[in-house]
Amino acid sequence: MDKKKIYIIIGIAVSIIILAILLFFLLGKESAPNGLSVGSETPFGTPGASSGNSGFSPNGLPIPAPNEEFVVAPGQTFSKLRQISASPSSGSTIFTEGSTTRIRFLEKATGNVYEATGDSTNLTRITNTTIPKVEEVLWGPKGESLILRYEKDAVIESFFAKISTSTATTSPNNLGLKSLEGKFLERNIPSVTVSKNKDKIFYETTQQSGAQFFTSNFNGEKPLLVWQFPIKDWVTRWLEGGTVSLTTKASGQSEGFLYFFNTKTKSLDRVLGKISGLTTLPSSNKDFVLYSETTGNSFGLFAYSTEVGSVETIVPTSLPEKCVWDESDNLIFYCAVPGTTPPGNYPDDWYLGFVSFSDSIWKYNLDTGETKQVGDIKNLSDQDIDAFDLQLSPNSDLLTFRNKRDFTLWALSIDSDQ
Repeated sequence: MDKKKIYIIIGIAVSIIILAILLFFLLGKESAPNGLSVGSETPFGTPGASSGNSGFSPNGLPIPAPNEEFVVAPGQTFSKLRQISASPSSGSTIFTEGSTTRIRFLEKATGNVYEATGDSTNLTRITNTTIPKVEEVLWGPKGESLILRYEKDAVIESFFAKISTSTATTSPNNLGLKSLEGKFLERNIPSVTVSKNKDKIFYETTQQSGAQFFTSNFNGEKPLLVWQFPIKDWVTRWLEGGTVSLTTKASGQSEGFLYFFNTKTKSLDRVLGKISGLTTLPSSNKDFVLYSETTGNSFGLFAYSTEVGSVETIVPTSLPEKCVWDESDNLIFYCAVPGTTPPGNYPDDWYLGFVSFSDSIWKYNLDTGETKQVGDIKNLSDQDIDAFDLQLSPNSDLLTFRNKRDFTLWALSIDSDQ
């Protein structure tokens, strides 16, 4: 065989190998919501670098990689405080299946969904659809559907997605992972809140004349205009009985107001008003409202009874954004309490990151007046954690929160006698 034929055969063989490699990677990629392949420019911005989920938790136990399980060695135990994610999270949901408490969260850099459990060291990656730089995520029942929110080119985008019931790809690198499938909701929704049973949303749109408020199914279908108001940009929270709380955006330089809006009767009731730096956290049954008020260069925390109109000062103090109500007992709530509060313009300085706190977790009982520290975070983690986005498991034995310093997700075990 002459050299020319040999070169031709070698060239054909190399071409086949290159084509096979290209097909392998192309078929193994999972598409982003707009149909673009992962790694290309997506409507969610340029993908950020992910630090993965390797590393060590505060008690020295390794944080497992996706789909990896490790066995706790003799003499090692779970820490009361556990770091769930090693990289920033956009948000999480906590629920129970049988006797198992499950925590699902969205990794901020990639948009991948992960799951942890309250009684295991497992960390399982659920999805393989890259949706980077999500700023906020709202969850449907058991974390099977979600609304991802982000800003691009000064436009607020909201994407409804469901976790597919089948695996996303046959690629060996992504075996068993699922995709996110869905659609975009209306653009420029400044605020949205989810109903208590997670099947509907209440959201705001803005025009020159003011704000319009809609209810719809969780996936955005069947929108219904329920209210219009000349003031824009509200902080909303869906309570029981079809009631939504509406709070003006807070600043220590202005007075704030809180209203309860009934989506069924379309009635609007003023609850609190003319309070400097007002931020709020109503209980689901609407009996109490935790609220903060700017006082000089600091702030105070108060509990307002909507039934009798009384106000109780809460000590030690915190901000409502650092608290959560116990859904099983609406007289109990938990807060992340700063060890020290430097002078500042609150809540603005905390919102903007000019001030960060080092917290411990406290439990409050409005019935008995008892307050108790249930977690010394600094001592347990050996680091300063500024906790927010607190969530409590349905059986009130596990408290999750994110660290505002780096947006990592943590879980604190709550003993039954606490």
